[in-house]
Amino acid sequence: MQKIPFTSLVCCAVLFLCAMPGRAQLQFDLTPAVLTGMPGDTVTFSGTLTNLGGAELFLNGDGIDLAGTGFTDDDTDFVLGAPLSLAPAGTPGDTWSGNLFDVAIASDVPPADYPGEYMITGGDTGTSNDVLTIRDFVVTVTPPSAVPESGASALLLGILLSCIGTRCYSRSRTRQV
Repeated sequence: MQKIPFTSLVCCAVLFLCAMPGRAQLQFDLTPAVLTGMPGDTVTFSGTLTNLGGAELFLNGDGIDLAGTGFTDDDTDFVLGAPLSLAPAGTPGDTWSGNLFDVAIASDVPPADYPGEYMITGGDTGTSNDVLTIRDFVVTVTPPSAVPESGASALLLGILLSCIGTRCYSRSRTRQV
């Protein structure tokens, strides 16, 4: 049996690794990763995707996993807004920024922090389904505000002034008689 020198094995391994096609890398910045809303609100998460690899990177899907009940997630922004692929790093089209997904908060969700994960899938082809990135996010639900809306305040003030004016006018007419 012939022995293969160790240095030959190392050289073969290096050549093999260098010859492998470069796997695309996706940098994903979710900004901000924590959004706050009250029951009945909808919050929209946005981000920036950048291809750091040397090959075109296809963005073929996404997924949302949010703890708790009473939420409706909608990834239409990503499906219709994100490009089908990102160009290789350093070329035009290697970065995209925009809205990714919405989370609607039902009216009966109690105040708390609800963690979630957002995942983007894709890869080297238009049919690849590899997990490219996963980012954590949080939906913070706050209690409804006890302060009336500005429109309601103006209406109440108008009614109050109208009542005072009517009362003053009727008193002045009573004195004249």
